Formats: sequence, C-alpha cells, structure tokens
Amino acid sequence: MSKQVPSFIGLAVLFVVSFLLFDSVYGYIISFQSETNGCFFVFGRPFLESFFDHPAGPLRYAGRFLGQFYHYRWLGALVVSASITCFGVLFHRVLVKLGRSGSVAQTLVPGALLIALHTSSRMLVYDTLGLSAGCGAFLGYLWFRGKVARRVYALVATPLLYVALGAYVWLFVAWVVAFEWLDGPLRSGLPFKIFYVVFSGAVPLAAWRWVFPVSLPGALRCPFMFYAPFRSGMPPDRFEMTLDVGLAVVLCLFLILTPFSGRFVSGTRLAAFGRVWNGRLRRVALAVAISVVAILFHVARYDASFHRFVACHRLYEDRQWDALLERVKEDPSRDLRMQFMTNFALCHQGTLLDEMFHYPQPWGTRGLVLNFVGRNDTIPEEDDTDIAMFNSDLFYEMGYVNAALRHAYNNMSINGQTYDVLKRMAQCGVANGNYDLAAKYLNLLDKTLFHREFARRFRAVIADPDAVEREFGDLRERLPANDSQMFGHPITNFVTLLDADPDNRMATDYLMAWLLLDKKKDSIAAICVGIGHLRNAGYASIPTHCQEAMLLRERGERAAVNLQGYRYDEATVARVDGFFRDVSPYWGRPDAPERARPRYGETYMHYYFLVTTPAEAQRIMGRRRGFGGMNRVE
Repeated sequence: MSKQVPSFIGLAVLFVVSFLLFDSVYGYIISFQSETNGCFFVFGRPFLESFFDHPAGPLRYAGRFLGQFYHYRWLGALVVSASITCFGVLFHRVLVKLGRSGSVAQTLVPGALLIALHTSSRMLVYDTLGLSAGCGAFLGYLWFRGKVARRVYALVATPLLYVALGAYVWLFVAWVVAFEWLDGPLRSGLPFKIFYVVFSGAVPLAAWRWVFPVSLPGALRCPFMFYAPFRSGMPPDRFEMTLDVGLAVVLCLFLILTPFSGRFVSGTRLAAFGRVWNGRLRRVALAVAISVVAILFHVARYDASFHRFVACHRLYEDRQWDALLERVKEDPSRDLRMQFMTNFALCHQGTLLDEMFHYPQPWGTRGLVLNFVGRNDTIPEEDDTDIAMFNSDLFYEMGYVNAALRHAYNNMSINGQTYDVLKRMAQCGVANGNYDLAAKYLNLLDKTLFHREFARRFRAVIADPDAVEREFGDLRERLPANDSQMFGHPITNFVTLLDADPDNRMATDYLMAWLLLDKKKDSIAAICVGIGHLRNAGYASIPTHCQEAMLLRERGERAAVNLQGYRYDEATVARVDGFFRDVSPYWGRPDAPERARPRYGETYMHYYFLVTTPAEAQRIMGRRRGFGGMNRVE
C-alpha cells in the first residue's frame, strides 16, 4: 500500500467529521453567520468593485460568494468542510514536494486547527481560502526546476498575491524565504535572499502609501484571522478572542515550521528515538491525545447560550411563537435579545400583560424596546444600535413604519448590508408608498441567489393596487400622522401610535408592559389612569399583571383605584395579599428572591420587589426596597 494512502484516508475522515460537526454540534455558527454581512452577496459589477478598496479584494469576494450558501445550514457546513479539506490536500502536496513523508498527523493537525477556528463566529470561510491559495502558490513555486525561474516567479507572484490574498501572502513569503535559505549553502544566492525579504516587506508599505486607503496595520494584516475590525457579528468575548489568537498562532507556527522541520533536526539520537516511537504505540498515543484535546476544546469552546439564542432566533424569524416560548420556558436565559424575543412572542400570542413575568425579565424596559444611549433614561446605558433590527421588527408590526425604516438603516450603518435589512427597507418603502425606495432594495435582492423570489413577489404586489391594499392596508391604517418624536422616549412612540389608532392592540400592550417594567411611581400611576387604552384595545378584563400593579398601588397609597367598570379577579387579590403575608418573615434576606420564586416567581410583585434591573441598580444606587416602597418609588 502506498505511503500516501493513510493521509488520503485521513483527509476523507477530516471532511466527514468537519461536515457532521458544522451541520449539527456547531451548526449554530453557520446559522448565525448566514444572517450577518459576512455572508451577504449579490451578483453584479458594483458589488464586485466595492471589494477593491482594501488588500485581498478577490479573496474576500470569493469568501462572500461561498458565504451566501450558508443560507442552508447543511450547505454552509459543506462549504466549510470542503474548504478545510481542500487546504489539507494542498498542504499534503507541499509536504510531499519538499520530500517530507506527509504523514497522517502532519496532514490532519492543520485541518483540525482550522475546524477549531471555524467554531468561532469570527472565523470566515475566506480565511481558509487564503491559506489554500497560499499553498497553491507555493506549489507553483516548487514546480519550477531552475533557481532563476523560481526566483522570478516569487518576485512576480508576491505583489500579485498580496493584492489577491492580503496578509495570507505571508505564508507564501515565509515558505519561499525558508526554502531559499535552507536549500543549499548559506552564501549561495545571498543577494537575492536578502533582497526578497526586503522586497516582500516593501510591498504592503507601497500599497499603504500609494494604492489602498488603509492604515499601516491594515495593510500588513488585512484580512488575516487576527484582524478583528473586518469581522461582523457578536461583540468580542475576551476568552474567545484569546483562544482564537492562540489557535491561530499555533496554526501559523505549524504551517511555517513543519515543511522544513527535517532540515533543522537530524542525528542518530533522533533517528533512534524515531525507531522506538513508531507503529502501534505512536498511533495509540496520537489517538488518545487527539481525543483528550478535542474533549477539552469542546468544553471550552461550545457556547450553549449562543446555541440557544440562535435556535430561538430561528423560531423568531419563522414566527413560531409557541415553539419559541416553549423553548424559553424549558431553558430560561438572561440574554437581552432573548427577553426581547420572548416579549415579542407573548404579544403576538395576546398574553404579554398576563404572562410576561412567567419568563425572565432581568433587563427591565431595556428588554422590551432595545435601548439607545441617552434616549430611554437620564442614565446612559450600553448602546444597542448594532442589534437595531429587533426594534425595526417591533415598530414595523406596530405600524410605525418610519421608525422601523430608521432602525433598519441604523443596523445597516453598523453591520453592513444583510438580506433582512434589505427586505425591511423594501417593505417600508411599499408601506409608505415610496415605490422608488422599494425598487432600490428590490433590485439588490433580485441579484441574490436565495432571496430573489422575495423581490419578484413584491414587484408583482407593487404592480397591482389591489394587492398593495391587501398586503399593506391594515398597516397603513395604523400609520401615525406625526412622527417627529420618532426617537423620543418609547412611551411617546406608543402614545403617538395610539393617537393615530386607539384600537392598536400591540401599541397598547407595549405601553402597559413598559410601565410595568419601569417600576417608577409615575409609571404605576399611569397604568391606573390608562385603563381606557385597555378598553379601546378590546380587553374584556384587566390583564393579570396590570391588576397586580394596581393592587400594589392601592396597598401602598391606601386608596382605591378607579377601575372604570372593570373588576379585580379574586385569585389575583388573594395572590397579592398572600405575597405580603408569606414573604414578610424573610424580607430583606439575600435568599428572599429564591425563597419566594416557587410560589410568586411568576407575579409582578416578585419582579417589582425582588428583581433589580441594571438601570434600576444605577438609579437607586443600591438602596433596598421595602413594603412601604410604593410611597417613594422613583
């Protein structure tokens, strides 16, 4: 049997294992990236030309082309596994060309490291393509027989590869330098050896100075896997960044040193050690080491909360509200976006004001309408502009089309173009009767591979006035007459919508939910005087959590609330009185929230008294609430 057969078997195993991993265990990475700008691709010359203002334009364009196939998880997994395997094959050929054995370990280790790096949301497919292209270019260098031909090829290829691959040219340069210095006497060809090093370093300097409008670090590193500014998606996690950098360093060192390691080490002792460390012992040790490292890495890398978010977001996109709420109920999360999606689903089910506190609400009002710095409160909070599409979804369904359009634009300005943003911009254009605006984004979607049907359907709708009325008639009836306060306080937005359409059930629910989550004295009072909104929205009775808030006010103020013809439920009254009676013995103790949770965890009282939101913690400066707190709520 040929010595190369085990390596090819190993590469086949690498392909199968990587595909299974990214189609199942780490499939959430593929699903997440499919919705980011890193996988956005449209056909056409303008889109192609937009890549050539930085080094590695062709490489990034090719990565975007393959990234569009992430639309289907299995297809994205196939793209990733095929690119990793392609690199493994090319690296194996480099080892063989250099006279190395090309053993299974030497072939599979870089492939395994690439799999590990691709489990990060910041690792994109063009990283692997860049490494593969570097291997292919070096194979072309080795193909030439004479030194002169090789050196001319290296001088010509280096600037071309820099333009095409950016920082991934350094793999080619490192191999050429190592080959030139180690292949023959040290003094042989010394002028070229020195000149090539200087020439390679001058290429990015010249590109930075005269070709590309990039910084010097960008000219040297773009778009290498270390280079974070060109990554989109999740905010960086320090541990994950450290792990990614460590893996990338190990991969780079392995790729640079392995092809030439035989020229650094030799001798009878090493040969004797090799004779001892062979056969079954080596294979068993290698299998054990790989298994242990794989388990430890999976424990360190696998992000269950991120996986949960991606799964729930898919249900959110598919409008499977029951499945989403069931998933959240089984596996609660304190993630801000999860709270938003939960409340959004409850509103669509018509149970927001009755069941909101059956689910975690740790972020308070910020998990209802995502915050923008300096808008929701006098206390600055972390800016959520980069996930503004959630707010766009909210206001679009609520009927505030211009606000939805602005939030979608804000998201695009931060994260770049995505399919969801383009669809929303087109929808808002049609809803507002601005068909020219809609056509602009529909033209882009028509140039995509998997979303052109959306563009064609909307063009057909625009061409038929009756179809426009059927599709957008209800939405247009809810449009506010004045949206000058679009980015004012969320309550202003809800009231503006209700002024235009008092029957707007979604605006009513979110107005009341905001007042509940806010906890302020004026907010609770607003619930009590805003019963008319509930009647306009078609409520036959006051929702459970609103009743609980009104009863708390009555207990604190010792004054009855005008229910305007509504009545309290006896069970709700008993539950509020039971809360004060049962929680009193351990009130103020650190374990009070947990002790009250089994019986009262799904009530507004538990949230009001025993859950402290980040904004509230800042606002009250650590002061504890007491039963008399209803008299002095901020």
